[in-house]
Amino acid sequence: MNQGIRNNFKNIQTTKQYQPRFPLEYDTLYGPYSAITEKDESLSRNFVNLLLTSPGEWPMNPELGVGLRNYLFEQFGSTSIQNLKPKIANQLNKYLPHIKLHSVEVIDNAQDIDNNTMKIKINYVIRNNTYASLLAYMD
Repeated sequence: MNQGIRNNFKNIQTTKQYQPRFPLEYDTLYGPYSAITEKDESLSRNFVNLLLTSPGEWPMNPELGVGLRNYLFEQFGSTSIQNLKPKIANQLNKYLPHIKLHSVEVIDNAQDIDNNTMKIKINYVIRNNTYASLLAYMD
């Protein structure tokens, strides 16, 4: 066996693979799919999945999920929009305790209202050392 291939094989065996990277693509190094190998990136991806999952979508865990898509047709400044930050914080405390919510800001302007779109900016901290920001566009 070639020494370079042997070293790559040893590196793959010692590299922890947390989850597949989306969109799924064939990867000759890690096997059938390319993998997320950083814990912070994996937690960030899990957070996005938590935001997009609607409550009741998982039969064995009906409370899981924020259901961000359900907020698309809410009026700006409604009580549902105002309750978004506490809902996200509760979901993170329960399902992703390594992520701490810093702020949630609904960015509203006249053009978004006319186009039936919404922008939500979410700032969060991963494992007390990585600051990340997420901008969700919904239309």
